Amino acid sequence: MQNDRTKYRAAFGKRVRQGALAIMEASNTPDRKVLLAVLNQVGAMERQLDAAVKELAAMRRELSEVQGALPDDWDVKIYPNQ
Repeated sequence: MQNDRTKYRAAFGKRVRQGALAIMEASNTPDRKVLLAVLNQVGAMERQLDAAVKELAAMRRELSEVQGALPDDWDVKIYPNQ
């Protein structure tokens, strides 16, 4: 479900950017190149954040597997608050 949500956000964001740029071009706004650069940077940051979240989830799964593989007499908590 998270993947579908991410795809929807990306598609929606692309349509919003295209619409904003079309309005700026029709209005002959000189700052559209600056806005496009900012929007592209935001898109890149969103992709980096998405990759970091996926990497963190994978690390948490690996840590849980390691914790599950420890002998029962080891009282080690990887996530002490859980």
